[in-house]
Amino acid sequence: MNNQDYQNLSIEKIYRSRDIQEWLSQFDEDEKELALLMLSKLKFVSRDTYASWLQTEIVKLIPNIKYALYSVRKLEEDENKKFLPYWNDLGEISKRPASSQGSEDFIYSLISSYRKAHNNLFEHCSLDELRENKIKNLVLIDDAIGSGERVYSFINSMLNNKTFKSWWSLGLINFHVYSFTRNTNAQSNIIKNVIGSDHSTRKHRKSKKIYFYSKYNYSHNLEVRWGDRVTDIIKLCESKTKIYKKGRKGHGDVMSNIVFYHSIPNNIPGMFWYSSENWTPIFPNRTLPQWVQDLIENKVVEKSQITPKQVIDILELIQKGYISKTSLIMKLDIDISLLNYFLEKCITLNFLYRDTLRLTTIGRDFLHKNQKTIPKWNQDLYIPSSWCSD
Repeated sequence: MNNQDYQNLSIEKIYRSRDIQEWLSQFDEDEKELALLMLSKLKFVSRDTYASWLQTEIVKLIPNIKYALYSVRKLEEDENKKFLPYWNDLGEISKRPASSQGSEDFIYSLISSYRKAHNNLFEHCSLDELRENKIKNLVLIDDAIGSGERVYSFINSMLNNKTFKSWWSLGLINFHVYSFTRNTNAQSNIIKNVIGSDHSTRKHRKSKKIYFYSKYNYSHNLEVRWGDRVTDIIKLCESKTKIYKKGRKGHGDVMSNIVFYHSIPNNIPGMFWYSSENWTPIFPNRTLPQWVQDLIENKVVEKSQITPKQVIDILELIQKGYISKTSLIMKLDIDISLLNYFLEKCITLNFLYRDTLRLTTIGRDFLHKNQKTIPKWNQDLYIPSSWCSD
């Protein structure tokens, strides 16, 4: 993903936030570094970035063709856990929930503005409106597609109407699915699960009636998203039993790291958004708190509340001869980005020389005053016999 399209929380921003420290207190001591690393890997997409991309795509639609735009949303279920039809028996759209629908609400407002600017665009049409305006192309808009379940469930809820299903079977309807990001496996998963046949002998195969458009497609290579400690990260997610099982690695085990200002996808690890009596997330109700946005955009200045244990550990190791980054990473078992942050912290505080990573006089004095916070090694075996009295 292009750096201009997202922002992230740097290690420095993370470490100076009291709110993040409260969230971090839910982890065991030996898990905190990994949890912070995960937080630093999240990519935040602003409302302006998303809206600008979508507007660019909408402008590309062919001017002399009519399109009906729909905001993809998770639909309500009946008592048998089946999604209710998108259109009722009269062909009208079923009533939307009164509560906020997150990303759908934001996209809904964008669609309304596009409708006013373009005569060939229609929004959230009923079946009668589709028929009267002879609209064959339906544009389904989402922010991110992980497993694809929400999209194919949405399409199937539309097809849960005999009239619309007949139009679909006759090849009179095409779906154009737009999303800012999409998992590369989602397209095949959506086509597979949408109602209809894709057999080569069919005149109107469903795969020929669904088109996909995304700014970014990402693979299921989790190391690209989460770094070389991805195995440890997955284990950490799976170990959080206070979070319900299907949410620990994100919905569909997608393990996404994309976060939108207007909505928090449920396919990122549940530790960030799942809420219960036993777990307090950073993103409650899958929304981005204002303090997080302020932190991302450098609107918050907080003094660090962190005891510099990591700084002391690094200084002690360097004093013992571990002066290469490789040896420090292996000894501390931390990510290179975290090590670089702490080393820069040490250099800024004049504890280390930048060119040699050797302790300065200030660094040695600081270490001497704070060594009581570090577990002492048993030095008995290292005392030369010449030092011992007879």
